[in-house]
Amino acid sequence: MFKQKLAVALVASLAIAGGIWFFTPINPSSAAVPSTSHQTDLFVNIAPFIALSVNNCDPVTDPSSNQLTISIPFPSNDSYGANCQTVGVTTNAPGYTLSTKALSNNGTNSLVRQNLPVPTPVPFIPSIVSTATPASPSTLTTDSWGFAVAGKLGFDTTYTTDPNSTSPSIATNRFANLPTTNITIADTTTIPNPTDNFVFYYATRVPGNKQPGTYQTTVTYTAVGKPVPLPLGPPCDTLTTNQECFAFTIDTRMTNTLDTDPNHYSGTATQFLIPVSGMVNANKTTWASLNHPYNWILNCGDGTPDRVVSGTGSSTNTGVACNYATPGMYRITIKSNGAAAMGWMNAFGFSYNNNFSGAHDTDNRNLIKTIDTPLTNNMRTKGSTWRFAFMFEHAQNATGIPADLFSNIDTSGNADLSYMFLSTFFGYAHNSTTATIPSGLFNSINTNGSTDMSYMFYNTFRSYASNSSTGAIPSGIFNSINTSTAVNLRCMFQGTFAVYARPSASATIPSGLFNSINTSSATDLGFMFDQAFDQYAQGSTIGTIPANLFNGIDTSSATNLNRMFYQTFSQYAFANKANDSTPDTDINTIWGNANLSAVTAASAGGSNGVFYGTFSNMPSLVGTAQTFIDTKLSHWSVPRVPTTRAYTFNGTGVTDLASLNANWK
Repeated sequence: MFKQKLAVALVASLAIAGGIWFFTPINPSSAAVPSTSHQTDLFVNIAPFIALSVNNCDPVTDPSSNQLTISIPFPSNDSYGANCQTVGVTTNAPGYTLSTKALSNNGTNSLVRQNLPVPTPVPFIPSIVSTATPASPSTLTTDSWGFAVAGKLGFDTTYTTDPNSTSPSIATNRFANLPTTNITIADTTTIPNPTDNFVFYYATRVPGNKQPGTYQTTVTYTAVGKPVPLPLGPPCDTLTTNQECFAFTIDTRMTNTLDTDPNHYSGTATQFLIPVSGMVNANKTTWASLNHPYNWILNCGDGTPDRVVSGTGSSTNTGVACNYATPGMYRITIKSNGAAAMGWMNAFGFSYNNNFSGAHDTDNRNLIKTIDTPLTNNMRTKGSTWRFAFMFEHAQNATGIPADLFSNIDTSGNADLSYMFLSTFFGYAHNSTTATIPSGLFNSINTNGSTDMSYMFYNTFRSYASNSSTGAIPSGIFNSINTSTAVNLRCMFQGTFAVYARPSASATIPSGLFNSINTSSATDLGFMFDQAFDQYAQGSTIGTIPANLFNGIDTSSATNLNRMFYQTFSQYAFANKANDSTPDTDINTIWGNANLSAVTAASAGGSNGVFYGTFSNMPSLVGTAQTFIDTKLSHWSVPRVPTTRAYTFNGTGVTDLASLNANWK
């Protein structure tokens, strides 16, 4: 028996209502004739349907599609038999999958002898070997059966159904094993016009001594239509002047996967929780977020009306729920309810929160797909610290960062820009294989006159697009960042690009990346470049550290250099080691004219571990390390040299590693 599933549903609804008022003026010569009008929305709802049709190739001898018979009337040694039926798929869905399986009454995919008076032993015809797959079919061996779909996958174009055939054509035709669980025959992304047909052939090869009788298995065809994507519409009010609106797209079918094809998403979630744990002006000591109020007009993107949501956010707030009838992709829009005051969206975003519940749950974060509109200057309070910190953290399935996301942001005159982009995109788009950092992302950020820029880019892109093979650091991304008046640059670039674009084979650190960074006024440079490029572009075969990267570094005013270059380049471009065709990085070119000699034991509040693991496991680092130490660190007093192993050059290619003081190894 062959099973099939058939479901057809078509529903149409028509709703019309309206009216016209007529007025008769008292004085037609002096009064205009009034009029009125009414608009009616006409809706036609078409339900999705999918249908399977199954027709035997020889309806005369096999009139019912519920049964297909292969006859071998005169068996002889190695006799063949075959038959076929056409399976049609008709649907209005944007694509479908067609699968099939075979299952006999003994739990196998063998053709089992029926109606035996004695229950055992039961003769059967086993399936062709399991290594014969639709992608790699093979000819039938003696005492076996198999299936084929003519012209599809790896099967032959033509097959024969000649009964009891011993002709070379069927003997040389290739067949596959049909397992007891579904295997996919077709996976489409288009609507059939009107029906997609597949001709399934079934054949067997039996020896002359095979016990006569009827051998049977049950084949099941299953067709599943793909969901109709909902029209997302414009991201915000594109036809009005009100641009105080933020839009982003979610897909509740997404799970934690590197597969970016929506047709393969398998999630069944019907809820998304909007995070309201914004970190704006958070406590610098405890990293506790403030409890920002919110009063928004929310549209969840499923066709339901706007609704007003209000409350107070916090790091433990479970979030604002969007509930959906079915899993799918939806665009969410958030507007200010009333005049958009400065900071009206301070509550939006994730926070420094380790409980990972509610909106912070990993599964919920992974539903975010795209950011669809730039941020406006009013959304986060101008002059605040932590302004965009943690905002999109660990939305691992997102596809990338919009180039204009911060294009409206005004920071002019702000003295304290600390923690501004701390962990903004930490883990964001982690699963994307193509995401990169857009050029000019921070072009609008004006830091002139700022005195505190500590933690400004702390972990900003850590683990961002970690699986991207095309990701790279854009040249000039910090060109607008002026640090000449900054006193506190602590942790400014700590972990900024760590674990970004790990598999990229061509990523490198662009020349002049820190040309705008002037540290001459800074007293606190602790952790400034701590792990800045740690594990960045590990797969790069051309990655190098450009000459003069730290040319502008001046420690003359510094009283704290603790861990300033801690593991800065650890495992960066790890694949670039025995690549003779690519220039390596010479340790003596990186610091250029940097002034690292003014810090002494008397003036420094601390400089422990300044070069701890700076180049560890970066095999392409070459040159003589002692020259760098003697040239750049010659005026450092003894306490500035690590008193315990610093692993600065461990795993590198410096030529004098063996002769270095043990503290540097």
